[in-house]
Amino acid sequence: MLDDFNRCKICGEWAWLSSHSCKPRWQIIRKDYDEEDDYENAYGHDAENAAIKYVEENFSYWEYPEDIEVWIRKTEDDQWEKFAIYVESVPSFSAERIE
Repeated sequence: MLDDFNRCKICGEWAWLSSHSCKPRWQIIRKDYDEEDDYENAYGHDAENAAIKYVEENFSYWEYPEDIEVWIRKTEDDQWEKFAIYVESVPSFSAERIE
């Protein structure tokens, strides 16, 4: 049963694959890096959700800027929606028992 919980090969989400359906697909570019025809796919319930998820997945392991401008649209026939995604570090505390 646990072998059914895996990363979706289409949207990249971790899920129970037997009951998983991908969120809607969006076309996204990082404006300071990509050309408009070099978009990647992002998945989310709406444009904002997909844009945030894209930045979380692509910049969480790097030293990232404080904000990232992304443009996102549903299809090539649609206008780009523009978002500034703000990134902030959140302190995390942990404890380790010592002697």
